[in-house]
Amino acid sequence: MRFSVQLPTCTEGLVNPIPFAAPADFVRLAEAAERLGYAGVSPNFYEVLVTLATVGARTERVHLGTALIVLPLRDPVLLAKQVATLDRLTGGRVILGVGLGAYREEFEAQWPRRASTRRGDIFDESLAALRLLFTEREASYAGVHVAFEKLEC
Repeated sequence: MRFSVQLPTCTEGLVNPIPFAAPADFVRLAEAAERLGYAGVSPNFYEVLVTLATVGARTERVHLGTALIVLPLRDPVLLAKQVATLDRLTGGRVILGVGLGAYREEFEAQWPRRASTRRGDIFDESLAALRLLFTEREASYAGVHVAFEKLEC
């Protein structure tokens, strides 16, 4: 069994007083988690890939988990490039977790022109696109919501 810890980057003001944890604190906590033998760390509120890049630059062994990236809110081509780059720069330590997202309002606020679109359809296409981008030397995908041609990731 392996254990990971969530870095305290999300509940400031909701559960804990502001500022409960500053960026230097969660970098320090990631370093401590690594020293103590935890398998991984994951942030929750700050932009996850930037946070993991910061933590990854200061650690050597601990896995860097995304917890859950809301896939319908992301461009799958850019996400694939970011995750592949982060994984390469940190020696293969990235664990990518994706999901649909809990709040439709969040999706509608970011993509008001897609308010009537089923997030699950976007999720399915984006997941299929990510699989291609991560496994094919040159990838193409043609869906209703996601499309690209002859990309190398």
